Amino acid sequence: MAGQQQGMLQAQQSQPHAGPTITVAGPVKYTQVPWTDQMTVARAIIAAEYLGPGDPREILILHNGQAISVDPKRLLNGEDVPLQAGDVVQLKP
Repeated sequence: MAGQQQGMLQAQQSQPHAGPTITVAGPVKYTQVPWTDQMTVARAIIAAEYLGPGDPREILILHNGQAISVDPKRLLNGEDVPLQAGDVVQLKP
């Protein structure tokens, strides 16, 4: 997982952007989405345009070197999780 996080950070740093972003890894159309103070996991997935065949099986947030698991079922039931600038959201179909 540390190698994946390092790769995500390098990819994020190599792409030009006008402001803070969230990186979304997985089957998405856009891997970088602009961060706002109202950004949540659900909003990031929508902004990234999730392309998986069904709902994600697993969602991880990488924040300051720590992986935080998000239960996709709880997310679908309205229990959204706020994100901070620079977070990485990993989606596993």
